[in-house]
Amino acid sequence: MKSAAMQLLRLRRFILLLSAHVILGPGIVYAQVQSVEVLFYNVENLFDTIDDPKTDDAEFLPEGKYKWSPERYLTKLDQLGRVISGDGKVPLPALVGLAEIENCRVLKDLTNTDWLKSGRYGIVQYDSPDERGIDVALLYRADLFRVLYSRPLAVKPPWDLEFRSRDILYVQGLLGTDTLHLYISHWPSRRGGMEASEPFRLLAAGVLRSHIDSVSAHFTQFNAIVMGDLNDEPDNRSVKEVLNARIPGTPCPEGSHACLFNLSATFPAGEGSYYYWRDKKWNVLDHIIVTAPLLDTGSALHMVPGSFGAVKEPWMLKEENGMMIPLASFARDYEGGFSDHLPMRVTLRTDSLNKLNSDVQILTGGLPDGIPSGKTTKRCLFRFRKK
Repeated sequence: MKSAAMQLLRLRRFILLLSAHVILGPGIVYAQVQSVEVLFYNVENLFDTIDDPKTDDAEFLPEGKYKWSPERYLTKLDQLGRVISGDGKVPLPALVGLAEIENCRVLKDLTNTDWLKSGRYGIVQYDSPDERGIDVALLYRADLFRVLYSRPLAVKPPWDLEFRSRDILYVQGLLGTDTLHLYISHWPSRRGGMEASEPFRLLAAGVLRSHIDSVSAHFTQFNAIVMGDLNDEPDNRSVKEVLNARIPGTPCPEGSHACLFNLSATFPAGEGSYYYWRDKKWNVLDHIIVTAPLLDTGSALHMVPGSFGAVKEPWMLKEENGMMIPLASFARDYEGGFSDHLPMRVTLRTDSLNKLNSDVQILTGGLPDGIPSGKTTKRCLFRFRKK
């Protein structure tokens, strides 16, 4: 009797496993994951200690201005991993946009820290023409997000052919069964003065807006997130007029295919993501901007209301002039902190998020008809694979 009962139990387990395989397919494993976190973080000069003869990275070498030793580099990686992981919380963010990273090597080192290695993050990063060699990148959990296509969008002013800045990173992928478009940006700085440098940011905004308009025309529902250090505030011309990113709750223009809403425009007065110590005030330079469907809680994929904000844990901060501000790697001297920017985060919710099996091939390539392919450039498309 006991043997027969055991056989019956095993048979029932086999039927359950077979049913899951048939219903969900061999490459998909259902998981009780209904919400995921998206993070953007300007990590403040994440350089390795190796000289790159193609870029101006001399300041971040062991003998350079910042005495960038292996010990300081490892400290930086550990500090950033702590922030991105939320001091070791579970689950880890599904998508992490980064600015001011030097290359693919530092991204692999970052994702291999004790804080992040359980996330088995994939990487999308292209080497841009920036003089210092700093780029933007996307980290993604390969069990939750499938990359379909990526390309860099160049920012090249026709009036200054010597100008070199970061590309904008575009990634199209699947979060569960929903298509999601991601844009990670680090627009030209205000070096030389805000007014003199503004045309370069207006150009970057135009490049981004043009690509959004082109791609969105191919989708009946365009789910997109723009995240980045735009070096401009929500009410500056580049963001408000050229990119046309509006305050959430304001109506979309009639016939607009991709109406953008700037979550960073909701920061209370006197708060922000970057503390400018010379003026002793907070600036809102880091943005998360979403398209209209992601604000609709009736959509299959949408933002969790009230989930947007800056990550501002006490252990990430220091006191200066009675104000709690970011504990950076460098201020007037080496501080061994995290970054001079605060990360931005938002939570997405979906009706049914399927967890992708790690054996599924995720870099499939391909684009909808009519969308031009990207330029050929050195790129880092890294995907964690099971041993």
